Amino acid sequence: MFDRIRRMRFEQLVWLSVINYIIHFAEEVPRFVDWMHGREGKLAQGYTQRKFNTENALMFSSAVILTAALNLKPRNRHLRAAALG
Repeated sequence: MFDRIRRMRFEQLVWLSVINYIIHFAEEVPRFVDWMHGREGKLAQGYTQRKFNTENALMFSSAVILTAALNLKPRNRHLRAAALG
């Protein structure tokens, strides 16, 4: 498996960050809103599961679109720089 990963090009490896995002979301989704409500400050007040899901859906969509664009234009330096971010 590691040999296969070593042979992957950068634009293919970026898909691993999308998979990582899915795993991270699945880990946080059951407890994040309750954790936020235990915090002080304006950000924690009124934070809902719907807001959490919406924010993550937007970020996930952005990650997929960026990764797909990078795979279509792998030499675009702006897309490569954004993928590193």
